[in-house]
Amino acid sequence: MNKKRGIIYTLSLLIILLIMCSSSVLAIGLSPAKAIINYEGPFESNITYNIRSNSRYNIVAGVNITGELSKYIKIDKDEVPLKPGSSGSFRLNINVPENHGLAGKQIAWVKVYEKQVDRGVESTIMVTTSASAAIVVYFPYPGKFIDITNLKVDNVNEGEDSNLVWEITSRGEQDVVYSVVIDIIDLNNNTVISKEYAKTTLRAGDVYETKEKLSTNNLKAGRYKTHLILKYEDKVKTSDAYFNIGEEDVELVDYNPKNLTYGEINKMRFSVKGLWNDKFDSVYAHVKIDSVESTTPTLSLDAFKTINLEQYVDVSGLNETEYNGSVEIFFDENSKTYPITVNVVKPIVELPKEVKSGISLLSIYFILLALILIGLVVFVLIKKRKSYP
Repeated sequence: MNKKRGIIYTLSLLIILLIMCSSSVLAIGLSPAKAIINYEGPFESNITYNIRSNSRYNIVAGVNITGELSKYIKIDKDEVPLKPGSSGSFRLNINVPENHGLAGKQIAWVKVYEKQVDRGVESTIMVTTSASAAIVVYFPYPGKFIDITNLKVDNVNEGEDSNLVWEITSRGEQDVVYSVVIDIIDLNNNTVISKEYAKTTLRAGDVYETKEKLSTNNLKAGRYKTHLILKYEDKVKTSDAYFNIGEEDVELVDYNPKNLTYGEINKMRFSVKGLWNDKFDSVYAHVKIDSVESTTPTLSLDAFKTINLEQYVDVSGLNETEYNGSVEIFFDENSKTYPITVNVVKPIVELPKEVKSGISLLSIYFILLALILIGLVVFVLIKKRKSYP
């Protein structure tokens, strides 16, 4: 009877130890993730933040504010209790006076974190997380100041017009006269299109955005850079954006391996890039090396993306030498053939690795853990034996 009780106590201790050694991960989310404010004078604003708990425990989320703007920010609570899978909220008040002494982009970071966790005895090893949100305030610079705040050109196919969008923002205290030049540059660094805009006045704090069509009739398929040059006063600012002009074609970017093992079935991979501003629904490759032929499974290929077509190639009937083969890429109703060169080589024989003596840290950890468990078992058995003479 005493022996049976000792076994029960021992198993109970082992179960408790296993539970205590298990780890748990807590996670919380915070929204909104970002707030942007353009300072136009003294202002006060309230923002409500929502916290979402993905934890299995009751937790208390702490809230703190950091950054140059923190002195102008107050929160209605610095702790938010949360039940498992529940949500909570707190309100933030930002009040920036006239004489703030700030200029340019200023950020306040709103951070929530697990401040207290009610986990009982379920776990002693806990990985906690935090979440942050940004409050961005743009303050006017003294004098005249302009930023390029957007530049975008859409991908198109040959002969189609693209959409060109650019935007500038005055962040200074004074009106400013500016000029803009936009160059379209090809991969050889040649300027193929240049557009110059007349000088214009932008009022302090204003935003100017233009959307226009960009003709690509005289441009070949390929990748292009849009280079915007902004000039005002004695300052020059630039910004770049890239776009593609597509053609109904694909490109074999690479293939591997180039050395195939003699007498074995080898896995080959063909990287194929789409050059079309549309999706190819059916793309596959047919590889031919001497008398060996194989076809890959069919995949789809999104616009200007790259996929890997894979297939096993049996070269057991080939000799150990170099072969000039081919791979034909089929894409929808079209196909394109590329030459490939592979070598059939002897299998690599790996020499036995030298056995190193010594014990790893992980082994030491498990040995110590085993000794602790054995000690606990012995302790319980001795204690129970004394209790039952």
